[in-house]
This record gives sequence, C-alpha cells and structure tokens, in this order.
Amino acid sequence: MVNWAQMYDCYFETGRVPELLGAVEREDDAEAWKELGYRLVLEHDLLTPASFAALPRLVRLASGSGRALRLAGEILERAAGHHGCDDLLADCAGAIEEFRESRFGLTTEELGWLNHPELPLAVPQAVVWADRTWAIRFAESRLRPADPYGILVINGTRPVDVEGLDDEE
Repeated sequence: MVNWAQMYDCYFETGRVPELLGAVEREDDAEAWKELGYRLVLEHDLLTPASFAALPRLVRLASGSGRALRLAGEILERAAGHHGCDDLLADCAGAIEEFRESRFGLTTEELGWLNHPELPLAVPQAVVWADRTWAIRFAESRLRPADPYGILVINGTRPVDVEGLDDEE
C-alpha cells in the first residue's frame, strides 16, 4: 500500500496525484491526464516519488488507455536517470515487467532475452534526416514482433517507440 503522504509530486504536493489517478480510473478526463502528466514528469525530464508510486496504477490502466500507456512509458524512459528514488523504482519491478509484456506482446521467454547484455537484435540499419530525427531498423531478431521485416526504433533524438514491421508498412 502506498503512503501518499510521503510521495511528493513535481509541485512538492502529496495529495493531488492520488485524486487525479482516481479521476482517470473512473473516466477518460483529458484535463486530469494533462495535470497528472505535469505532476509526474517535471519539464519532460525529472521524476519524483509520486512518479514511481503512480506507475503500477498507470500500467494497470495501460491495457485500455493510450494516455496511461504513454505516461507510464515517459516515466520508464526517465527511470534510469538521477532521481533519488531507487528504492521506489525497485518496488516497481512487477509493474515494469507487466508494462513490457503488455506494450510489446512478448512471451516470458522473450522478455527474459531482454535482460541479457546482448540483445536479440542484429543487422542495424540507421537513417538520419536533415531535421536531426532518426530511425534504426534491426533487420534480424529472435523476437516474434520482428518477423518477417524487423523492428524499428523511431523518431527523434532519443528512443521513443519500438515497432514490429509487417507487410503493411
């Protein structure tokens, strides 16, 4: 059980995040999602204890909500940085595993491959455009979403999405 009284958000407040989570669990409220994003990810970069406390609830919502999926992804993209919440991050291990499984549809065996130093990806092909955005396609992989055309890491100056390529793309 989360002690929200100790989980300050980006505004250094402790009560608003659980209220907003309750609101978005009841209905898809665009304003509540917007405020929740501002409170959990400061200036698109920094995380707080409330970010990690909210993560398991966001992951549970992610199967039916693109907004929850994006916000959980934003938190996880920044989780490797300096945030002073390593103990809270460790408590999120189950939610992180669930997020990876739901986001990419990987089997338990495939998820295990991602924990090895050598990823199951090969033959990288990079494209960089004049506006400094980029894409990397891994033409070979043991992961099911890569069959038969590969996996694409796309968009911008840092990885933001991974897509399996199929014959429609």
